[in-house]
Amino acid sequence: GACVKKLSGKEKLEDKKATKQIVALLSAPLDKYNDIVTALKLSNYPRVMEYLDSETNKVMATVIIQSIMKNKTRISTADRVEALFELIKGLIKDLDDAFHDEVDEDDFKEEQNSVARLIQLLHSDDPEEMFKIICTVRKHILGGGPKRLPFTVPPLVFSSLKLVRQLQGQEENPFGEEESTTPKKIFQVLNQTVETLSNIPAPELALQLFLQCAEAANDCDLEPVAYEFFTQAYILYEEEISDSRAQVTAIHLIIGTLQRMHVFGVENRDTLTHKATGYSAKLLKKPDQCRAVYACSHLFWVDDQDNVKDGE
Repeated sequence: GACVKKLSGKEKLEDKKATKQIVALLSAPLDKYNDIVTALKLSNYPRVMEYLDSETNKVMATVIIQSIMKNKTRISTADRVEALFELIKGLIKDLDDAFHDEVDEDDFKEEQNSVARLIQLLHSDDPEEMFKIICTVRKHILGGGPKRLPFTVPPLVFSSLKLVRQLQGQEENPFGEEESTTPKKIFQVLNQTVETLSNIPAPELALQLFLQCAEAANDCDLEPVAYEFFTQAYILYEEEISDSRAQVTAIHLIIGTLQRMHVFGVENRDTLTHKATGYSAKLLKKPDQCRAVYACSHLFWVDDQDNVKDGE
């Protein structure tokens, strides 16, 4: 409180000695309690961080994340996640445009990988609270700009899919509450989240994540949802992936995922299979065409639940 009073009315700190003292002051609760949760309860903590310049703010945010990972701190409520992401916003979005072009690429990747690891650590055993955490994280990372999204979206997607698996088989809430968290609701958020990657563009990563979501929807017996994810993947393949090597990788991912799907009825499966075969036949190199079409041939001869095989 005294520190905030002293700093109030001032601009960002430029004095190196003063900055060093502020960093030491902010680090003290982390060193003493080994627990960021205690720091999150200090109302003046974020207010003091506001006086740090962008670079020092990022350093302090990194210290906070390292403390969480070192002490395996459990942050299990959306309110605390909100407070935490306010503290580390220096790593999540650009606080100062002047520094944006000067950032070292390796340092940037390291920073974003630490944010990605942090996202995977956030967890609540209560599905409702976990969904709130996911939405809170999503709100913060989507404002991070195109360079950050390829690092921060995948861990959020996999945290969401983990929650889907937890809720598997509980599609309808027995109490009939509309607000309850269901796999269908999570998939809706996932669809919108992964779509942001295709807008960057990062189509290959987006395609992989759409297929991961399709497989999870398959496990939940949600055919329309799984079909929608495949449709999105196909649109990306057709419109955004033009590199021949990337096309080969993408088509084999599509075929492999489709091979594992059991939720589709005959009509939907035929549509997806014939499209995949068409893509395979149009690959640039003949050997790639042959391998992909051969892989597609297995899609026409699949064990379904009644053990019927379609060899036509």
